[in-house]
Amino acid sequence: MSTPVQIFLFASKNITLVLICFFACLVTINFLFALQTEHAADRQRLMDDQWLLQQCGQPDFYMRLKQHTDLCESVEANARRNILLHSITSALQKTQLCGFASCESIAVKMVDTLMKGGVFMLACLIVLLVAVPCMIVILYRNFVEKIAEVCPPFSNCNITKTLDA
Repeated sequence: MSTPVQIFLFASKNITLVLICFFACLVTINFLFALQTEHAADRQRLMDDQWLLQQCGQPDFYMRLKQHTDLCESVEANARRNILLHSITSALQKTQLCGFASCESIAVKMVDTLMKGGVFMLACLIVLLVAVPCMIVILYRNFVEKIAEVCPPFSNCNITKTLDA
């Protein structure tokens, strides 16, 4: 038979593993969403630049641009790059560990909430986190003491029959 500590350690280990897997799935989904968005935008930009790319190949169009020649250079550079690799790079830059908002903005919002009256809620949460385990320990000790009174240690008595009486 397992002790309560072993059950608690087993449960906490499994819950931690599930939460880590869930977090990894969320980060992966966030990355895939950003990748799809970036890939679609890059593909649309390339299709939009096709006409301009053809016009930049003609010398008379290039001469009429005069001071805007960097436009043709950027269109040609965009046409030469690999869309998928550029999309992956952009998606990696935009992927946040805390979802669609940056972790810094979430922390700032939490601090603002605490300053606006969340201190009472935080105090209640801390009291609950301390009081509930203490109450469980007290109840468990009372249960063990009740069993020890009914059935002394190292005796061969049936606990279920003696607790019902």
